[in-house]
Amino acid sequence: MKFAFSTGAGHSDHADVARRMAEAMALEEEQQFSVVEFEQGAVGIVTRPGCESKLAMLRRSPGGNVLAVAGVPVKEGRLEDILAGAVELPDAEAARSLRELDGAFAAMLWNAEAGALHIVTDFAGIQPLYWMHDGGRLAFASEIKAFSLAGLCAPEPDAAGWGAFIAFGHTISDATQLTGVRRVRGQMFRYNPATDELTQEFWWKPPSDIRGIPLAKADIDGIVETVSHNVRGYAEHADRSTIMLSAGFDSRFILCVLKRNGLRADALNVQFRGHFLGSEGRLARRIGLRMGVGTVRVVHPPEKYYDQPNYLRYLIRNEVATPSLSLFIAKVAEMLDPSMGAAWDGLSLGMSLSPWIFHGFKHYLASKAVDRDARPWRTARRVFTQDAVDAMHGAYTDALRREVQGYPDNPYGVALFMYRNRSANRTAPNPLKVFANRVLPFVPGTDRRIWVLNAPYLTQADWEEHQLYRRIYSEVFPEAYTVPFCSEAGVLPGNRATAETWCTNRLHLAKYYWNRIRMLPGMAKLLAHRPSNPLLQAVLNTAPIDHPSLDADGAREIVRWRAREDNVVRAARRLLFYWQAWRLIMGGELTSQNAEEFLAGACGR
Repeated sequence: MKFAFSTGAGHSDHADVARRMAEAMALEEEQQFSVVEFEQGAVGIVTRPGCESKLAMLRRSPGGNVLAVAGVPVKEGRLEDILAGAVELPDAEAARSLRELDGAFAAMLWNAEAGALHIVTDFAGIQPLYWMHDGGRLAFASEIKAFSLAGLCAPEPDAAGWGAFIAFGHTISDATQLTGVRRVRGQMFRYNPATDELTQEFWWKPPSDIRGIPLAKADIDGIVETVSHNVRGYAEHADRSTIMLSAGFDSRFILCVLKRNGLRADALNVQFRGHFLGSEGRLARRIGLRMGVGTVRVVHPPEKYYDQPNYLRYLIRNEVATPSLSLFIAKVAEMLDPSMGAAWDGLSLGMSLSPWIFHGFKHYLASKAVDRDARPWRTARRVFTQDAVDAMHGAYTDALRREVQGYPDNPYGVALFMYRNRSANRTAPNPLKVFANRVLPFVPGTDRRIWVLNAPYLTQADWEEHQLYRRIYSEVFPEAYTVPFCSEAGVLPGNRATAETWCTNRLHLAKYYWNRIRMLPGMAKLLAHRPSNPLLQAVLNTAPIDHPSLDADGAREIVRWRAREDNVVRAARRLLFYWQAWRLIMGGELTSQNAEEFLAGACGR
């Protein structure tokens, strides 16, 4: 379920605004929206029949209280009691009760007696939720475009949001790419519409003093049991579910936990063509067979997906949160079917048991284009005016400096920064905004207890990759450790090395270097290798060359460019593509309903 609401004594059009915001978020033909009014406000609800929790996520009390919950909250055995109590309890007590929930969720609670509205999100603000407070009106929504398409703000790019997009590939802190709209980051809000008084606080404080624990003393039983508790809580929402089974460490772990708890799930593997010579699908089938899954359905996404209208629909659902041309997860989203009910996706949205380790922020930020002469900013100067680039770079570096100051400068601090920024703004939008239009997204591990259990291992920068996982598989799930793994690093052995892993990695490496050679200047023509993207060109054809933020000469050259040898121009074309696609979506010119018509018309320009 998604929601959007408007409230505030300074306006009387809340029902109409809530309706327009909800309509903007109804992206698929089967989705339905409705409006629930309350004193001095209204909330718009978007649902999809057959893709809803078994528990009611919209509740009203006889006294006029209203509770709406987006996402999938969990609390094994107690969720119904907490939700039922929240809509009946007194003002502050009701809001506090929602803090007991885990999972990725955002809750809106109107208390009629107190005349107050509360917003409570999951402990880290992983569930996407956005807000603006302007002119006596407070508005929240599950999607950013709801604000511009409802007329609450102009579709103007935000300098800090786009600066971070250029440098990081996603926004940071509470910035969004839309001016005037902020992201909720694990806060509790209380708002009095009569006085326009708004208070907010971060209700969860992560551990601040973390000391490393030797791997031999790791509480692996505690980790497995905590994830089991979380998984059982998710299972209460749906009778049928499907695990997105790759050959990696995370999905295999979830499959093991499901089996350990007697929970059944179907299995789907979306084949990544060419990824280590098809090892992903082969190994997924083998681990499914080993763990007793009847059939692992292996599907192949369309070859030319990024040229098709459905990729435009992905951009609309994702709201251009990240650079996604050639991003495989976009294809995965296309293969989801509402008949799956719910989809188990990964572990804790990037904060898994095999964390990326950085020694401190100097190490981490070395690759994040802080310097204005870094390649991403040189690319940006091919697209935008110098004033626009200076504004984006300045706003981004200011936001980055303020954000970094809130974390300790050590591996644990960087891991926490990445979870609250990268996981929330780059990883989470795919399952929680894109997948959620078709299935219930289950993201086990979104639980503060798992963070506390895992935190001591985030400080140990000398750990071998996957070492904690390997101990869990070896001691708790040995039957799952006999099949090799496939990750970004290659095909990795399970409990023993095999000729299969060695040969696959060597052949993949040879293929990788051959593809690199084909992309060298001049080689594309020699080998008749002319990668093109009509969809990218179609969007570029609509770019307003005279826009005050664009360098007219540079943008004109980029739009007309047809050669593929120049890497800087290729990157500049993609940047202009994302910027223009975002403008079209935020302005309502590109919608899920008109994607085919738009593409046909733009290609003809």
